[in-house]
Amino acid sequence: MRKQSSKSSEEVSAPAGSKILVIAEKPSVATDLAKVLKVPKATSDYFENEKWVISSSIGHVVRLVDPDDIDLKFKRWTLKDLPIDPVKFDGTASPDILKAVISERNNGDRYKLLKKLLNRPDVGTVVNACDAGREGELIFHYVYQLAKCKLPCQRLWLASMTNTAIAEAFDHLLPAEAKQGLLDAAICRSQADWLVGMTASRFSTIIIGGAKREVFSVGRVQTPTLMLIVKRELEIRNFVPKTFWKIEGDFGVSNGGYRGAAQVPGVTDRKEAERFYDEAQARQVAEESLKIGTGIVTDERKPKKESAPRLFDLTTLQREGNRRFGFSAKTTLGVAQALYEKHKALTYPRTDSQYLPEDYLPNAKAALQSLEGAHPAGVFAKEALRSGWVDSAGRRVFDNKKVSDHFAIIPTGTVPHGLTDVEQKVYDLVVRRFVAVFFPMAEFEETVRTTLVGEHNFRTTGKVLVVAGWRAVWGQEAEAEEDKDKEGSASLPALASADGSPAKAKVNGVDVKEDATKPPARYNEASLLGAMENAGKLVDDEALAEAMKERGLGTPATRAATIEELLAKTYIERQGKELVPLAKAFQLHQFLHAKEMGVFTEPQMTGEWEYKLKQIEHGKMGPREFMKEIKALLEIIVKKGAVKPPSLELSPQVLSPTDSKPLQTDGEKYFSQDTVGTTDRPKLTIYVGMNGHTITPTEVAELIEKRRIGPFSDFRSMKSGKNFTGYIDLVDPDTIKPRGTEEKTEAAPAPVAEGEEAKPAKAPRKTKPKAPSGKLKAVLYFPPREGADGNPDAFDAEWPVLGACPVSGLRKPAPRRRSASTLRCSSRRSRPTTSVDSSTKVRPGSRSSSPIGPNAPSKPSLSPTSRRAGGSNSPRVSLAPPKVCPRRRSRTSLFNQRSQPCRGIR
Repeated sequence: MRKQSSKSSEEVSAPAGSKILVIAEKPSVATDLAKVLKVPKATSDYFENEKWVISSSIGHVVRLVDPDDIDLKFKRWTLKDLPIDPVKFDGTASPDILKAVISERNNGDRYKLLKKLLNRPDVGTVVNACDAGREGELIFHYVYQLAKCKLPCQRLWLASMTNTAIAEAFDHLLPAEAKQGLLDAAICRSQADWLVGMTASRFSTIIIGGAKREVFSVGRVQTPTLMLIVKRELEIRNFVPKTFWKIEGDFGVSNGGYRGAAQVPGVTDRKEAERFYDEAQARQVAEESLKIGTGIVTDERKPKKESAPRLFDLTTLQREGNRRFGFSAKTTLGVAQALYEKHKALTYPRTDSQYLPEDYLPNAKAALQSLEGAHPAGVFAKEALRSGWVDSAGRRVFDNKKVSDHFAIIPTGTVPHGLTDVEQKVYDLVVRRFVAVFFPMAEFEETVRTTLVGEHNFRTTGKVLVVAGWRAVWGQEAEAEEDKDKEGSASLPALASADGSPAKAKVNGVDVKEDATKPPARYNEASLLGAMENAGKLVDDEALAEAMKERGLGTPATRAATIEELLAKTYIERQGKELVPLAKAFQLHQFLHAKEMGVFTEPQMTGEWEYKLKQIEHGKMGPREFMKEIKALLEIIVKKGAVKPPSLELSPQVLSPTDSKPLQTDGEKYFSQDTVGTTDRPKLTIYVGMNGHTITPTEVAELIEKRRIGPFSDFRSMKSGKNFTGYIDLVDPDTIKPRGTEEKTEAAPAPVAEGEEAKPAKAPRKTKPKAPSGKLKAVLYFPPREGADGNPDAFDAEWPVLGACPVSGLRKPAPRRRSASTLRCSSRRSRPTTSVDSSTKVRPGSRSSSPIGPNAPSKPSLSPTSRRAGGSNSPRVSLAPPKVCPRRRSRTSLFNQRSQPCRGIR
């Protein structure tokens, strides 16, 4: 308390405007800056001496306001209020469109602290020491603007967190105007992402969010990334494998044996050349080769050289961490950040460059020298320095044109101690990549051996490492660098010919192996990060593709967060290392395509944004012009999405069974033409999207022909959000019988407690069957949970359509403990008893342990213990078809046809 009071008096007595306030992005960075400037700690939140006041943000502590902060009408999500178009979102940051962030790690106090420091009378200058980049500019400027500060600003531009680098940066502070273009681009990016996210997410949620308004968020980077995963999954599902036969010959020469693959004549692609799609042809080649017995062998040798991989940027480090150790992108980023901030062992990790500045050669040498005797790769670092390879590295390592805000991730020269296992692995990756980049190329001798047996060619490849070069730094781990698609690396036995004639090989055997083409692999985090980084290759426009070369989808610093967002929003899930889209992702995919909102599914928009943001950074485009274009784009999208697309016939044609005319589609459903020109609904309706599954035209044709298709495992419960398996039936919706409405035999009297009068059992309610309407509708069918023999038609005799089959995996929780005598219905009506008439037949799949038939007991035992057990694994007694509380009868779901349970039990 004394220290705080004395400090307050010092603040008051200090000359006005005599101190410099430094605001870093994180507390750890503020601590490092204070150590270099030798500023003692004043409180737990900032450092202060007679010249400096050093504090920090905690990431983003100020953000853009919510729509309802602008106008209360936006609290209700309606189509008429879209697009959301705040007038003041014009590329500038005024205080009335900003608010403090309230989160688990920040309750708003951090912004209040920074505002207090910015408004202190003894502070005359402010230094922005946030991370060097767009987001660093944005974090500082939002705080500065919301606090309504008018003090002059300077910029601290840090590329490394070493003491020397920090001291040099303070000696060369930049004027804030030097990064004005970067700030304008950051504000435009922030406001444009807000406009797109708020408008497109609300638009999608209103239309497909359902009664519970499940949020379907849409974003400029998030959604194209999700669509990469969805499209890959659709490719896998729609993949039709083709059977082929591969012929492998076993050959022998005087110095040993080898194997070779027969080649299809006229095919140049290496993989396809080994695939025979005609079995008869394959077996004929094998038989003829065996019959001939010998082949003429020729070798073609080629020297191959392989350069060391370039230095790490964040994305390549994340990919390597995932490939080698299975680390998520988020984990690798967090570890690299700790090695940068806490251990001071690595340079700034959130970089998109794989090069070093040309004047960084002395620093690189110093970093290599620090590894000698401190790291296993230190021996190779010493060799690189001694051999002069560092000085001769040239533009492959040092290139100012390839360095923007930050350079590649390399060791700083500070040797870390006390690293965790994960930290040590990431640090080793960076160290070995840094040392290896200065080593000469690895040299191989590649041999292509051709064995001609009659008219049939057999091809064999061998690859031998001659000079290890940079691979020596990795040792045995260098083998992991080999691409799995590269051909074999085994050495081949030498050929010998005594008289100078072509060498010959004996055919020892020929194998014909059946195989099939494989679908593309699902994305894992390593391959998805690569796809996001190289998304510019998917853009046709050269200028836009060039703009995306540097960033792709997202930035190295945000790609890990994008993947984590998709996981958190239940669009995707991890299955081992693979990223698998869930039904919610397919729902969004189908909606965006039906509404012709493909601008959100392709990286084209990101390419355009990055191109224009670069123009803003360099002063070639104004922020207001960019924001005006974004608002115009959203206006067009909402108007187009609200218009119902014209109906088109399916191609190829699919005839409707209701009128024998071709089915039509409007992108949302398939329907017949029998009511064209009237106000009646079509007699045949099949929705494109059904509980997350997208029904294709091919599946429509199959459904009309077979009346049942499936099973499909991508259905999604609207209640639990979980995927489940089911079929799709084409039925008359007016003749579907909900469970509990079919005719039933009279139940036995209910058990009564001693001293009470028995109440007569109520006769079951009979329902008059509806006449077929001639209409057809696609509905879900769930086979019984037990008793299934793999054939869904096995249940048709008992449940001709949906019936009352329980949904697999969607059982309700066990009931609370109750005694049999206290069971009551809130409607004051008698509840059906658990007794069963001897002639009652139990539905297929029920969990009954009681005998069925004429000899079955009329009253199965039901103890309170068995009733309390509940749950999906508890045995069930044979019951009469359950009655439904009259109050709840109308709440029968069409899709699963299960009567809702009475909730009046006390």
